[in-house]
This record gives sequence, structure tokens and C-alpha cells, in this order.
Amino acid sequence: PEIEGTLSHVPDGAAILVPSVEEASRLAIDPATPVALAVQTTFAVEDAAEIAAVLRARFADLAEPLSSDICYA
Repeated sequence: PEIEGTLSHVPDGAAILVPSVEEASRLAIDPATPVALAVQTTFAVEDAAEIAAVLRARFADLAEPLSSDICYA
């Protein structure tokens, strides 16, 4: 899958796979830590939106791609 290829190109611990709202809620990351969001292009738009909402609520400075960069394939 796409995400496995992406994760194999970053140092261990530099990226975390968050496949659900529940996991987004349980992330053990200090809110002051810089956090960015990337979504697999084949991930359901509704599911991604729910996870992103949780991450936005937890991390005020969440870095996200521009909406024009998102593929809705």
C-alpha cells in the first residue's frame, strides 16, 4: 500500500500512521510538538476529515496540505 512506501522513506518515529479517530484521540504527543498531516490518496474523504478534525483540535499549529494539493481519486 501507498502508506507503507511513504513510511519506509522517513526515519523511525518521524511519522505515525493514524488510521482512526480513536487513534488520533490517543496520540501520545505533546501539544507543543510540531505536527503535520498527510492523507493517503485512497483513504475515504469522510474518514480523513474526521481524523483531521481531531488532530486540528489537539494541535493548534497542525500543518496541512493546501486543499488544491489533495487528490480526490
